[in-house]
Amino acid sequence: MNNIFVSIALCFMWAHGFAQESVLNYVSSPYISKDNRLTSLSTLQDYLEDWSIDRSYPFDASDPFEYYKVSYQFDDSGSTMNGVLDIGYGGFTGSIASDFAQEFNAYFEMMIVDDDSRDYVKEIVSTSTVDGGYMFHESEKIVSFYVNSKPRKGRVMGSVIFNTITESELKAFAKDFIQKMKFK
Repeated sequence: MNNIFVSIALCFMWAHGFAQESVLNYVSSPYISKDNRLTSLSTLQDYLEDWSIDRSYPFDASDPFEYYKVSYQFDDSGSTMNGVLDIGYGGFTGSIASDFAQEFNAYFEMMIVDDDSRDYVKEIVSTSTVDGGYMFHESEKIVSFYVNSKPRKGRVMGSVIFNTITESELKAFAKDFIQKMKFK
């Protein structure tokens, strides 16, 4: 029952708590830059087509999330993966869970509502400045993330989809993405 309450609260915060201002006003990351922002639905669709990136649900230009071109270079192979990041920022006004793991697990359950959790990879990544978590379905090329600042002033959530990527590469990217996220 407690997880249901936390899931409902997260859903409410997600729908109503995200700032309409640029994410770049609140966070910095080597993955998010003004020059890589996709500012219209047509530029987003062109980028998706150029890199043969498929998205199973339609993009909504009116949602509070922003879209960015993203690339990740793997140290071991030197190859670069291209993708699209959708990200939103929300201010944090209090704690709905006793710890981040409980909060992230509630978010995870909300996101996979009708799926089998055994088909997903999920992990919590913490640094001295953020608590974050990521998850992805083992057969898809999209990773969802949820990151809180330390101390709790704000959060970002969203997803990244790549044109081609292995499970181990997706894990490496997700960890790096969370570890490099800095809140202002």
